[in-house]
Amino acid sequence: MSHDLNHKPRPTFANWEEAHMWMMAEVGDPCVDNFRYAWSDNGAECAAYDHLREKGCCGSFDELVTINGREARIGCNYGH
Repeated sequence: MSHDLNHKPRPTFANWEEAHMWMMAEVGDPCVDNFRYAWSDNGAECAAYDHLREKGCCGSFDELVTINGREARIGCNYGH
């Protein structure tokens, strides 16, 4: 059995608020905007997420997370 040493476990949260607080701590920058969230299995939400990501500037943060057992996308822009 092989193990990918670069694989990190997907962060897991009970709700969007916990995921948002984690994201803010990971980013570590007070200048944050362009918050984006989407359930990974919702095409319309993912399209809106991608649109916001493309409009962003400066640094970006985008991660797959698990929220209440569902895969979700969470992101923002920072460092303005």
